[in-house]
Amino acid sequence: MECQQLDRGVEVRPSDGHIFRIEALAASILRVRVSEDGQFPDRLLIRYGFYNNEFPPSVFEVQESTAGVSLRTATTSVEASSETGLLRFSDTSGRVLLEEIQLARSRPGKCFSARFGLALNKAFFGLGDQTRDRLNQRGCVADMWVRNVESYTPTP
Repeated sequence: MECQQLDRGVEVRPSDGHIFRIEALAASILRVRVSEDGQFPDRLLIRYGFYNNEFPPSVFEVQESTAGVSLRTATTSVEASSETGLLRFSDTSGRVLLEEIQLARSRPGKCFSARFGLALNKAFFGLGDQTRDRLNQRGCVADMWVRNVESYTPTP
């Protein structure tokens, strides 16, 4: 696994060829992006001004070891395993907050996938209008598609 420290974080290159960019935007905001080709363009939500991409400099520390690489802030850390490339997010006490169970994949213009483990006592909410049968989506498999619009409706 190769690592390169950046102004806002670290770029990690596992042996599978994908490139992960982990950035400390704030002590409690870590942005992780994955790329097959090393390109990390601004996303449309940033480009069109839906949210601001300007963050003041954040204090973080990058550590490399035989186990992998970690990026730590005052409140959160993320570790990338040198053996598997999987990411694990923890708080300052070491309590795991989120853990990948399969490497994230990105194929520009085609798809993105990420899989995370969830503790048995945790619920999962969200996914929009996936189902109206329940609020807790734990145990469900959700297909999420983004398609170009077929028509526009004027919005005042």
